[in-house]
Amino acid sequence: MTLLEREEYLSGLTSQFRNAVSGKGQAAVICGDAGIGKTSLVETFTQLQADKAKIYWGACDALFTPRPLAPLYDIAGKMKSKIIDKLEQEAPRPSIFNEFLNEIHKEEPNIIVIEDVHWADESTFDFIIFLAKRINKYKSLLIITYRNDEIGPTHPLRLSLSNIPTKYLKRFELPPLSINAVNDLAKSFGRDGGSIFKRTSGNPFLITELLMNDEENIPATVKDLMIFRLSRLSPEARSAVETFSVIPGSVDKWLINLLIKNYNVIDEAVDSGILKVENDSVSFRHELLQIAVEESLSESKRFEKNTAVLNILLGQKNIAPFLARIMHHAAKTANTDVILKYAPLAAKQAARLGAHEQALKHYMTALQFSEHLSSNERLDILEGYAHECYLTARIEEGIQSCKSAIEILKDHHDPIREGENFRRLSRLLWYYGKDKKGEEYILKAIETLEKFPPGKQLAMSYSNFSQIYMLREKTSEAVKWGEKAVEIAKSINDVEIEAHALNNIGASKMFASDDPGEKYLRKSLELSLQNDLHEHVCRAYVNLGTAYMYKRHLSKADKFFSDAVDYANEKDIKLASLCVAGEVAQIKLHMGNWDEAFEVSYEVYENKNAPVMDKLLPVTVIGLIRARRNDPGAFQLLDEADEMVYDTGELMKIVKVKAARAEAFWLKNELQTNVEELITAYDLVKVSNNPWAIGEIAFWLWKGGKLQKIPEPIAEPYLLQIEGKWAEASELWENLKCPYEQALALSDGNEKTMKKAVEIFEKLGASAASQLIKQKMRKSGIKNIPKGPRKSTKENPSGLTGRQVEILELVANGLSNSEIGNKLYISARTVENHISTIFSKLNIHTRTEAAALVHQNHIKI
Repeated sequence: MTLLEREEYLSGLTSQFRNAVSGKGQAAVICGDAGIGKTSLVETFTQLQADKAKIYWGACDALFTPRPLAPLYDIAGKMKSKIIDKLEQEAPRPSIFNEFLNEIHKEEPNIIVIEDVHWADESTFDFIIFLAKRINKYKSLLIITYRNDEIGPTHPLRLSLSNIPTKYLKRFELPPLSINAVNDLAKSFGRDGGSIFKRTSGNPFLITELLMNDEENIPATVKDLMIFRLSRLSPEARSAVETFSVIPGSVDKWLINLLIKNYNVIDEAVDSGILKVENDSVSFRHELLQIAVEESLSESKRFEKNTAVLNILLGQKNIAPFLARIMHHAAKTANTDVILKYAPLAAKQAARLGAHEQALKHYMTALQFSEHLSSNERLDILEGYAHECYLTARIEEGIQSCKSAIEILKDHHDPIREGENFRRLSRLLWYYGKDKKGEEYILKAIETLEKFPPGKQLAMSYSNFSQIYMLREKTSEAVKWGEKAVEIAKSINDVEIEAHALNNIGASKMFASDDPGEKYLRKSLELSLQNDLHEHVCRAYVNLGTAYMYKRHLSKADKFFSDAVDYANEKDIKLASLCVAGEVAQIKLHMGNWDEAFEVSYEVYENKNAPVMDKLLPVTVIGLIRARRNDPGAFQLLDEADEMVYDTGELMKIVKVKAARAEAFWLKNELQTNVEELITAYDLVKVSNNPWAIGEIAFWLWKGGKLQKIPEPIAEPYLLQIEGKWAEASELWENLKCPYEQALALSDGNEKTMKKAVEIFEKLGASAASQLIKQKMRKSGIKNIPKGPRKSTKENPSGLTGRQVEILELVANGLSNSEIGNKLYISARTVENHISTIFSKLNIHTRTEAAALVHQNHIKI
C-alpha cells in the first residue's frame, strides 16, 4: 500500500538523521492511534537510509506481564557483543547499558528503533531514558514509537518522555489520512472512498483492512483487535461499551446519564483507546470498531441494549429530533407497533430535509411489516414509497408500488385517491420509456378527477399532461394543459403545481424558439427555490439548460446543468443527477471534448439501475463517438438506443438518436440505406416548431439527397449549409464553438476548406470523417491530400487516439485497470472499455501482446 501524506514526517526524520551523522545524536518520538501507520513510516524511513547506517530494531510485546528489557534483547541479538551474556547473567543494568553504548559507537552511524513502548516494562523505560540522555554524544538516531490511545494520564511512559532533553528530541504525532488520500486509495480498488473514510476516520490500518477484504464484512483482524481491547476492560466498562455500540454515531451525554450509573467507566474506555470524548458526546474512535463490538454481541444482548435505548427515546417529551433513531432501534428489535407508527413521520421528515434515500429506507422498513396495517395506512406507505422511488431513480419499484396501491383501491371506493395514483403511475411509466402507456393512465386520471370539483389532484394531472406534450414538443397542447393547471393552482393557492405547470409552458415555448418562454421557466425556478420544491428546482435548471443546448449556447447550457447537478447532489435527488449526465455529455460532444463526453456517458451506461430515459443519451453519445473514431461496436450501441427511444415520445432524444444513426451510416458511405428511417423521423420532427430539431434531421436528409424542400422554421447554420453557403455555416459553427460541425460545413467547400476540415477532424480524432473527406478529395482529382493522421496517432498504424495511446503505455508498464483509472481520474470500467477498443484496433487479445507491441517498438509511445 502506498505511503500517503507522510512526506513531512519523513523529511523531519531525515533532517534529524543528518544531524546525527554530523555527530549530534538525536531522538524521535513517533506516536498516534493504533493503526495510524507508525511502523510503516519508520520502515520506509529506514529503507531509505539502509545504505547509510546500521539499523537496529527492538519491540515491546502486548503481554499481560511485559518481558523485561525485551527491545534490548532483540537488538543485542543482532550485535556481535557480550550484551546477551550480561543480560542472562543478570549483570547490573549500568554495566549492560554502557556495553550497549560501546557497541553502537563501533557501528556508527546507526538508527535504533524501539517500537510500541506503551507496552514496555519499567526496566525498558530506564533503558530508554539512559540511552536518550546520552544519544547526543553518538552518531545515532533513536526512534521510539507508541500508541497515544493506549496511555492514560498516569502511564509511566509520560514520565519517561519528560526526562528526555528536548534540545535533540522531536515528537511526531501522526494524524489520520485526509478524505482526499482515502479517495485516492479507494479509487485504485474501485471502492467508494467516502464510505471507507466514514467507517475508518482515516485510520490507515482500518482502511487497508477494508480495501483488502469484502467491504461489507468486518475483517477478522479488526474483530481480533476489538476483542483484545474489550478483554482488558472491567465488566462495567465493557457493558457500557457494548451498549454504546448499538447507537449509531456519537452518544450525547444526556443519553449516557440515562444509560449508565458510573461515569468512571467512560474514562476507562477512553484510556483503553476504544472511546473518545468530544464536546458533549462520546463515540468510538472509529466506526469500524463500533461495528466490530456490535457484531460481537449475542442476539439477546443486542435486543436488550436496543430496547433500553429505544425506551429512553420514546420517553422524551419532544420526539421529533429522534424519529430516525427511534426507527433504527425499533427495526433492530422488530418492534412492529413502533415502526408502523413512526415510519411515515420519519420518512416525511427525511424528505423535507432532502434526505430522500433515507426517506425511502423508512418506507421500506414499514412495508416489511405492512400486513398489520389497515388499507388506508398501507396506501399511505405505498404512495410515499412510490414517490421516493421516483426521486431516487428506482422506477421499476415505483411502478410496482403504484400498481399495488391501485389494486387496493379497487376494493375501497376513493376515486380522488385512485386518480392521483393513475397520475403517479403515468409519470413513472414515462420515465420507464413507455410514453403511450403513460398517456393512457394520465387520461384515466383526468377522466376520474374531472367528475369532482377542481382540486390539487386534477391540477397536477393537467400539468403532467402538459409535461407529456412538452416533451413531445407539441407546443400548443402543452401550453393549453399547462394554463389549465395554472388556473386551478392559483385558485387553490397551490404554489407547487403552479411552478410545475409554468415549467412545462416555459420549456415548450423555448424549444419552439418562443423567447418569452424563458420568463415562465425562470418564474418556475424562482417559485421552486423560494418554497424549497427540490424536484421542481432541478427540473427548471435542466429545462433551461436543454433549451440553450438546443440552440448550441453551450456555455450557458453548461452553467444551468452544473447548477442542477449541484442542487440535486445537495438535496439527494438522484433522478436529476442521472438525467443531467446525458445532457452534459452532449455539450462536451459538441465542444469537441470527446474523452470527457465518453467518460460522463459511460458512468451512466454501466449503471444497471439507471432508468431508460436517462440511459438514452449516454448510449447514443458513446455510439456516435465510436462511429466517428472508427472504433468497433458503434452500431450495436446505436441500435440499442434506437430500440429504447421508440416508445419514449421525447422529441429531443428521438432527434439525437436518429441524427447519430444517420451520421454513422454516412461515415460508412451507406446513408442511402438509412433514408427511410430519416424520413419517418423528419415527419415527426417537422411539426414541432423547433428549428434546431428540424434542422438537425433535415440536414442529414439533405445529405442523403431526399430533402424535398427547405423546411420552416430551421436553425440558421443548417439553413446556410443546405443552401450551399458552407463558408457562412462554418463561421457560425465556429462562433458556437462546435468544431466537428464546423468541419462538416467546411468539407462541403473547395480544396482549401476541405483540407482545413481534414485538419480539424484529425485534431478531434474523427478518423472516419477524415477518411471519408479524403476519398471525396481524391475522386475530385485534388492533389496533395494530407496523408497521415495527426501527430498523436501518426506513429501507430491502427489509428489509436491520444487517450488510447496513453492507456496502452500504462498497460504495457503493467498497471492494472484500477491503477490506470486512478492515474487518469476515470473509472476502472471506462479503462476496460478503452482497452477493449485498443485490442480490437490492434487485433490482439491479451495485455502481454499489448506490452510486446510497445516494448518491441511496433507501437511508438
